[in-house]
Amino acid sequence: MPSRRHSLLVLTLLGLAACDNPGASPPQAPIPDPAPTVSKTAATPPPPVPADPDANAAPAAFQGEWNIDLAACGSAANESRLVIQPRRIRFLESSGPIDAVTAAGPREATFKVTLSAEGETVVRDYRFRLSPDGRTLTDLAVAFDRKRCPA
Repeated sequence: MPSRRHSLLVLTLLGLAACDNPGASPPQAPIPDPAPTVSKTAATPPPPVPADPDANAAPAAFQGEWNIDLAACGSAANESRLVIQPRRIRFLESSGPIDAVTAAGPREATFKVTLSAEGETVVRDYRFRLSPDGRTLTDLAVAFDRKRCPA
């Protein structure tokens, strides 16, 4: 039995020696870093370029107070009164922001407006044409003329 014991001891020592010998195994290459992960949020497109801020502004030639009768200019109670501001239109009982302006030349434009009055809101398009001298504004939908009030 001593030889068997001796064999068992030798095998155990050889096994331990094989585990402890750095020269016995081939050199290991460095472990490469894992491929970078792509985050879905990293590919977020840039924010949209803001639209031209003047695209929704009333052209300067259309701006001002307009009335059917020049004697009514300055009176907020006149039914024909129309005030066109750079970004807003105001009638006697309704007003609202200009959502879009589409010019059809220097004297004609369509205004898309969201009007509010008496708790209701409506989106309307108005087509206006200026006279050659810029003193008369015609609502093309109803062929209604207003005169430019003095500033």
